[in-house]
Amino acid sequence: MRFLHTTLVVLMVVCSSLTIGAQTHADDGSGQTSVTRSVSLWDTEHGLPSNKINAITKTPDGYVWLATSEGLIRFDGMRFSVFEHHSAPALPGSVIDDLVVDGHGTLWILAQGRVVRRDGDQFSDAGAALAGASVNRMWRGEDQEIYLATDAAVYHGGGGKLARIGSVPLPEVCYSFADLPGNRVLAGGSQGRLYSISDQGVHTVGSAAFFGNGSVSVVSDHKGGEWVACANGVYHGYKDNFIPRRASAPLSDLAWMWTTKDSTPNLLCEADGTIWVQNGSRLFHSHYGTLDPCTAQDGAPAHCARMGLDAGGRLWAVETTAAGNAVLYAWNGERFEKIPVNGAVYGSVRVPAYTDESGDYWIGGQSGLIWSREQICRTFGKADGLPESELTTAAAGHDGIWVGSQGSGLYRLAHGRFVRNAGMPADANITSLAAFAPGDLWVGREGIEVAALNHGALEDFPSRYPAPHLSNIMRYLARDSHGTLWASDGVLLFRCDDHHVTRVEIKSAEFLMGEITGVFVDSHDNVWVGGFGGFIELHDGTMMSYAQNPKLTGCRVTSICEGSDGAVWFGFNGAGLARWKDGDVKILTVAANGIPSDYINGMARDKDGRFWIGGSRGIYCVDEVQLSAVTDGRAPTAPFTRIEKADGAAGGALQTRYGNCVTEDDEGMLWFVCEHGLVRVDPSQFARTPTPTLLESVYVNGKNYSFGHTIIAPPGSGDLNIEYTAIRFVSSQRLRFEYRLRGYNSRWIDIGAGRSAAYMNLPPGTYTFDVRSYDAHSTTPLSRASVTVILKPFYYQTTAFRAACVMAILVTIWFLFLLRTRMLMARTRKLEAIVEARTSDLKKAHETVAAAYEQLEDQKQELEMHNEMLQNTQAELEAQNDELQSAQSELERQNNELQRMRAELEREKAALAEANVHLNALAITDGLTGLTNHRGFQDQLEREWTRSMRYGDSLSLLLLDVDHFKQYNDTYGHPQGDTVLKTIARLLMENCRDTDTPARYGGEEFVVVVPQTDSVGVAELAERIREVIASAPWPDRPVTASIGVVTYTAGMLNGRDLIEFADQALYFSKTHGRNRVTAYAHIAETAAPVR
Repeated sequence: MRFLHTTLVVLMVVCSSLTIGAQTHADDGSGQTSVTRSVSLWDTEHGLPSNKINAITKTPDGYVWLATSEGLIRFDGMRFSVFEHHSAPALPGSVIDDLVVDGHGTLWILAQGRVVRRDGDQFSDAGAALAGASVNRMWRGEDQEIYLATDAAVYHGGGGKLARIGSVPLPEVCYSFADLPGNRVLAGGSQGRLYSISDQGVHTVGSAAFFGNGSVSVVSDHKGGEWVACANGVYHGYKDNFIPRRASAPLSDLAWMWTTKDSTPNLLCEADGTIWVQNGSRLFHSHYGTLDPCTAQDGAPAHCARMGLDAGGRLWAVETTAAGNAVLYAWNGERFEKIPVNGAVYGSVRVPAYTDESGDYWIGGQSGLIWSREQICRTFGKADGLPESELTTAAAGHDGIWVGSQGSGLYRLAHGRFVRNAGMPADANITSLAAFAPGDLWVGREGIEVAALNHGALEDFPSRYPAPHLSNIMRYLARDSHGTLWASDGVLLFRCDDHHVTRVEIKSAEFLMGEITGVFVDSHDNVWVGGFGGFIELHDGTMMSYAQNPKLTGCRVTSICEGSDGAVWFGFNGAGLARWKDGDVKILTVAANGIPSDYINGMARDKDGRFWIGGSRGIYCVDEVQLSAVTDGRAPTAPFTRIEKADGAAGGALQTRYGNCVTEDDEGMLWFVCEHGLVRVDPSQFARTPTPTLLESVYVNGKNYSFGHTIIAPPGSGDLNIEYTAIRFVSSQRLRFEYRLRGYNSRWIDIGAGRSAAYMNLPPGTYTFDVRSYDAHSTTPLSRASVTVILKPFYYQTTAFRAACVMAILVTIWFLFLLRTRMLMARTRKLEAIVEARTSDLKKAHETVAAAYEQLEDQKQELEMHNEMLQNTQAELEAQNDELQSAQSELERQNNELQRMRAELEREKAALAEANVHLNALAITDGLTGLTNHRGFQDQLEREWTRSMRYGDSLSLLLLDVDHFKQYNDTYGHPQGDTVLKTIARLLMENCRDTDTPARYGGEEFVVVVPQTDSVGVAELAERIREVIASAPWPDRPVTASIGVVTYTAGMLNGRDLIEFADQALYFSKTHGRNRVTAYAHIAETAAPVR
């Protein structure tokens, strides 16, 4: 596979990640500490192509871009992709000097004096407008457009095109620039010169007398103000009218200015308008007021080596230590934040750093890429003053965080560390805590009933509630808005108010298996009591049990939390989550609903409506709205986010021995009591940048295409290769992907951690490639990306070509059919001529025989006449009998001969009659089927018509057509087709009367003349014939027939009308499903269309 760029796959990119615990805010006295930061380092040992980074930026799609001497590097959290001249020809070489992203998301690249831009996934040379000039500086202006400066001119990138500002060249090479409204730029020169560049030309502003000798630095603020640092001080003005800006401390060393393109600036303006001045090794800042020096109280470096702005407009300062290492300082808007890093930070024009939209720091240097981010969590342990023994419970009071331990007493967070409370015995085993009014903390511990710490003073329970006494181990404490204390030792429930203790009888104790595992009071003062197999609700003295669900049998309630809209959520040890709302209980489990664990030990809801759930697998976060959607059946799963060690959560699983293992302080911080320490979660830091899924390259038939729109590829082999990724910098190794290609296969394919897809020999068509990313610990997609690809077909694959081929085949078949028809018609005409000639010969022979017969008749008459004469003369001859004996014998002989001749004439006459009958039969009989042919049918129809008209009898006609006979012939051959015709002829003769005349009308059409039969009779005959044909045992496939019948009615003129109307009925049968009988009377009544 060919790729646009070289991809270096890093199997584990977060290989050098450490939490440094840097505190950026002082303790406020309440014991709270600031967030910590984790620092991750990538260098050449972890896949980074070069440790020397010149510039860093981030594009809107989420990629981090690095400018190095080894090329342009793109980072997605898992892979470093390198772009250089070989893979991106628009780049002049491998050395990249600077990077800027303008307001349109275009990446501008400065490489060896040339400028290249990257829009979407395409690189292009932007130097055509520069006329070959080398670029010294590149920056994003207040209008969010790109600005470029060469030795002689300044260019503006408004509207996506570079245009020179003015046509007059600069009098000297300048390195300090400030963009201003109205397409105007200020340039700082040497010898106290300041130039104003606009479309009207270049004008000198001020003089050496005003600005002093030496170079001039210039910046602009976001209000259009102009700031100048020069040998005479700092000036501020508008439209080239300057006044000195007063400083609260002397500005004595402003000679360090822009003198070359590699110089470090001494005057900068942050994105919020704050002006920064470096005076020697000291920093000054002003927000439209006096220039004030930065002090140690601001967290400023004592000896600033240089300062600069990152690509996001944030100020960074570099301090070099005596050991030669560098320490970075980032201004967060209120004070400097110290960022310890290893190695020296590299940078000249700017500090190679970037602050992204999440507040994370990306830092470059000689040692690689450093990522510093605020951690959402911090884990407190032995180093923070907590005991080595197991922590049991925690409570957030107005005076700080209180933590109980197993055999080591009670602890409170004060000034960043936990301190053991002296009022509680050092070996006390704390089982429960509940903080209420300021300074009022209730403590349950083994050996006493309940103790109260009132502003630090220990007060035992009997002093407040004399009798009756409680159990000596109170595991669960809760208090309602009226000050009533609810307590349980795990078996009994007590109510303590007005210095009285009342035992609350739990009528549903049998459902709780005799053990209470949690007590909670909601915002409506409803008391919820959890146990084994369910929970109960106490409301205004009424007790309602919810312990009958068989799914909860044997599972104990471990946590209770109030949700929105009156819902109450319960965590179970073994049964997952349950939600109570309006008396209805619904259960969520791992198997059925995809929650991360069925063992929930603690949960809390933050101010933004998120649930934080701790269990055997750590801490997870989920949105309540999404979780409720799963509970209500409106969604299959909800996205649970696991809080990792990289987020600062190193406490392990939550403890399960006691209650109150999760608490929330006044600042909204959540505290989780875990097996290996106390974990503090800051929900406000949870909203991180989402994980976008992106396409990186699309190759169609070996050619790379831009995928910002629908790809239309010319005809080819149908090969499709796609690379994709998902950008995430925390636990990126947990990313998993699924993809599909709609138009080919709509089923999602789980590819695991793979980041490429390949399809071979795809047919032409429209395809949409979808890819979505998952966290390995979740079933909900993080994001998805798509691209549509249209593969154009070769001409022979087009529908038009295929249609033309089909049409050509049909035309050829039609032509062959016509040719065959003509041949058959010619053969028929030839046979008819032969039959006609032979009939003529027979007629002549008949006439000859008839003439001979007449001659014999004449001879017979003549002989009879002679016989009569002989009889008349017999008497006369009797006398002469003797004489005539011989004559008589002769006459007898002649008479015998005459009889023989007469017999012979009779035989010839009979043979002639038989020949005439045979000739007549041949003239009206179909040679294939043996039925009457068309001619004989016409004669018979005429005779029956005449007879019907004469005697007034009914006359009907039946016209039959074999269904799909041509297809049968084409499929099984003409001999099989002839067999079908002969079989149908036989069936017609077997099912017709002797008075009926079945005939072959032509081709696969048959006709039956049915005399003396009305419309009902002929319909019954037709239906019987249709059924006989349909049920006959045909050898190849079933054969059916469509039949049309008609009966003579008034208005019909001759037999041709019967044929025409029968044909219309037949056409109706053929066009309405075939294998049916249609009477012409039916279609005449329904006004059906005719042919």
